[in-house]
Amino acid sequence: MADPVDPFAQTRMTLAQHLDELRKRVLRGVIAVFLAFCVAWEFNEPIARGMQWPFMRAVGWLNEDLVEEHEAYLKEHPEIPRTEFFLSEDPADQRLKQPFHDKLQATGISEIFMFSFRNAMYAAVAAGGPVLLWQMWGFIAAGLYQKEKRMVMGYFPTSLLLFVAGLAMSFFLLVPTGIYYLQKTLPQDLVEFNPKLDEYMEFLSKTCIWSGAMFQMPLLIQVLIRLDMVQAATFAKYRKHFIVIAFVIAGFVTPSADPYSQTLLAGPMILLYELGIWMGRWATRKKKRTEVAA
Repeated sequence: MADPVDPFAQTRMTLAQHLDELRKRVLRGVIAVFLAFCVAWEFNEPIARGMQWPFMRAVGWLNEDLVEEHEAYLKEHPEIPRTEFFLSEDPADQRLKQPFHDKLQATGISEIFMFSFRNAMYAAVAAGGPVLLWQMWGFIAAGLYQKEKRMVMGYFPTSLLLFVAGLAMSFFLLVPTGIYYLQKTLPQDLVEFNPKLDEYMEFLSKTCIWSGAMFQMPLLIQVLIRLDMVQAATFAKYRKHFIVIAFVIAGFVTPSADPYSQTLLAGPMILLYELGIWMGRWATRKKKRTEVAA
């Protein structure tokens, strides 16, 4: 009887060889991230402008509302001079006398430097991170069977795409909407809106990362169903419960308690929950067809 083929014959190494291989791959990935950081640091000004886009978008909405409010007030009170709210008496000139500030406030000595440093790090991870992940995958894949490799390669790109989609939704919709509605709580003449740079950056990064993590839900549901840990019918049964949970989670994650920003996060979560159930059912049917054919 012939000996079974060893699938790890070409990759079998001693412990010292494994550690040396891991060191080389980690070093390559770190160098890629470092080089990406150096490039990003040279472009820190445009990157900083891009990172402030959600804030600028929210301030633009706030100033547009302020113009409408002042215009409506002047129509009701024509005796009041236009220069009370605007820079000139020209009706076409809508430059506000006291607009919402479109610049973030830096109160610490190192606050501006740390803001640029964090921006460069985020850009470096986004650009050089795939190289580091690929090196780690090359190290891990050497100890996996072909079936396990196919499973990882099937899930990982989808997981990464969903994470990026969550980041994009949070950056372009959730964060500016949250900032906008948080400042609508009280009028500008009562409280001046002038946020700190560090506070904005922390709020932006946490909200985006949480949103990216939430978008992993379909894959998590599918894995649980494929491993026969939870049935698709069970997820479908507790659909109404999850809708309530989604809005509760959105209330903790979103920057404001208004229903608009909560719906912006809870709505996709509910759709992703349904997508996970559909993907799990599809995977279950495919598995049964394979078993029947075998």
